[in-house]
Amino acid sequence: MVLAIILISNLLNSGDVLKNVNINKGVEQSINIVYENNSGTLIKKGEDKNVEEIVNIYDNISAPISKGQKLGEVSYTLNGTSVGKTDLIAECDVKKISVSNMLEKLFFNWFCMLR
Repeated sequence: MVLAIILISNLLNSGDVLKNVNINKGVEQSINIVYENNSGTLIKKGEDKNVEEIVNIYDNISAPISKGQKLGEVSYTLNGTSVGKTDLIAECDVKKISVSNMLEKLFFNWFCMLR
């Protein structure tokens, strides 16, 4: 009798930062992308090395961006079979840059330079 040992593999945790990406036309120049949900699966012992992560992040992300806005998705496959998937979301809000924001930043930098 052969007994297969099965492990619960936690692939990712909700709120963990995947990476920092650049933003077009925003007050901030970059933003952290985080996992929306936890994702895990049951796999045989030793097969966790065969899990492949596929990350799709949208191109040309432009402001305004709201917290929780979908910016991509990540999926996990094991030997060609999907074992997990979740959305990638914005960690915080980013306002679109405007003339008033640019002037405020210019005066702030000028003031700090004179200190």
